[in-house]
Amino acid sequence: MSLSPPPRKQSLSSPQRSPSARYPKINTNALSAAYPSIKEDDQDVEKDLANFFASTSLATPTSSSSSSSSSSSTSPTPLPDRNHYTRPSSIATFYSPIDPSDSSWSSKTSLQPCPLGHHHHLHHHELDGTQNGGHEQDMALAGPMLPSCSYCSSARSNSISSIMEETHSSQIRERNSAYQCLEGQRRDALRDLVPSEVRHRLTFHLDECWFVHFSPSGQYLVSVGLDQVLIIWQDLMTPEPSIFRTINIKRSITHVTWSPDSKYLLLNLGYDGWHKDFIYELQVIEVESGEFLFTRASQDSTCSTIVSDVAWFPDSQRFLYTDDRGRISIYNLKGDIIQEYTVEKDQAGKFLRNIPGTNDFAVLTSSLTLDIHSFGETHTIRSLGAQPQRTTIVNVSHQGRYAVVTVRNDKQIHRPSHLALYDLKSMTYIRAFEAETLKNDDFMIIPTFIGPNEEILCSGSEDGKLYLWDVETGDLISVLDEHSKHAGCMASNLVHPGIMASCSDDNHIIVWVTKELQSQLQESDEKWLEKRRQSARPAFDIKKGW
Repeated sequence: MSLSPPPRKQSLSSPQRSPSARYPKINTNALSAAYPSIKEDDQDVEKDLANFFASTSLATPTSSSSSSSSSSSTSPTPLPDRNHYTRPSSIATFYSPIDPSDSSWSSKTSLQPCPLGHHHHLHHHELDGTQNGGHEQDMALAGPMLPSCSYCSSARSNSISSIMEETHSSQIRERNSAYQCLEGQRRDALRDLVPSEVRHRLTFHLDECWFVHFSPSGQYLVSVGLDQVLIIWQDLMTPEPSIFRTINIKRSITHVTWSPDSKYLLLNLGYDGWHKDFIYELQVIEVESGEFLFTRASQDSTCSTIVSDVAWFPDSQRFLYTDDRGRISIYNLKGDIIQEYTVEKDQAGKFLRNIPGTNDFAVLTSSLTLDIHSFGETHTIRSLGAQPQRTTIVNVSHQGRYAVVTVRNDKQIHRPSHLALYDLKSMTYIRAFEAETLKNDDFMIIPTFIGPNEEILCSGSEDGKLYLWDVETGDLISVLDEHSKHAGCMASNLVHPGIMASCSDDNHIIVWVTKELQSQLQESDEKWLEKRRQSARPAFDIKKGW
């Protein structure tokens, strides 16, 4: 604690100031309320204050007044140091917020030495035998009545500062406590939105399952994998889901997506390690009939081109196609090219997703930039900037607010696997989502948003675990561990936000539901099972038997 230097000593030959000039200014309104002898409207307030202090023990006898009034033959009283004043406890009590008439408080006056040699009668308060207050606090309470002492003024200022700091620290602790309470409540509320209960475990695929996708209507779930079979599931809300349709494909399917009206499936037939002579193809399937509307080979007059990705327009009548040579084509349901664009090869799209409700597409390019392609009267491109190395895929939230990019582990620069989140409204980067055990070194991982308002981001991992984060804060909420191998794709149901599906290289598809939805479905499950038992039970005739 730094102290200001002591005041300069005045010579005894210097003229004596009036008693009122020895003390700082006082709130006369408050003083006149306690002492009626001092009038608030007196013309000479300084004179009244001087007379008031002269009648108290604060008065300092001067040599002239002592010699003139005294008729004794004693030697004149020596003039004391002007700083050696005493303060009556009544003034300290008056300026203290503590009521002296309260019997629970006991006061005493004790002499506390000032380090500079000043003597002040300090007022202490005790409650239940414990001393409350002290030298600094007492001067802070009765500061206006203390003499002009630099040390005491500094101590009083430091005392007030310490009291303010303590109050500020207390407010910060209360705010942090309230924030932690609200944060805990938010985390608990988000955990209730996590589909953590296993509703179904579908094991029909004979090999690795690579991709799952709910229909926008919420009625179907499509899955594809290495076994070259496309399966459309239905009745997922019942205890026993059934297969609506299976379609055998003679090659691996890299991607499949639903049209916004849930009537068509768009298949992207890319590289097949078992049949390297197969060219890249596009196929459109009508779901109800299971017929192929058209099959389009992705090739030109010179060579076969790699189909990077495909995505639907909101009208369900057109879809967008990109390749690795920078060509962007818009097809209709007849397989005709409506429009075609060409961009620089470094702007060629690797992966793209439609922003729901718009003719805009989020495109992850070959040069590792995230661009927004708008297809209106003209074709415009907006860029969100360069992405980290080893980016794998981009996905867009169902409400069109966020875009998430998965980033693989980069051992050269010691950067762990993570997910990068972008706000498509403001075109800004928000945050990265990480987990200590999140593993993404070699394979594709497609994340998804779940929750009524997409409050949670879910991603798989090469160790088979599913990680769920809070979108607003980036905090890890929950980890689901049911798959035994790489979990590459997650999908959420748009109609029923409490349902999520995940697929894995262990050939399994897991349908997850929230605890609340699981309890709601329990009663309907029992009724459904009882109905199935009655229909499966053969009729019994007493005379003829079974």
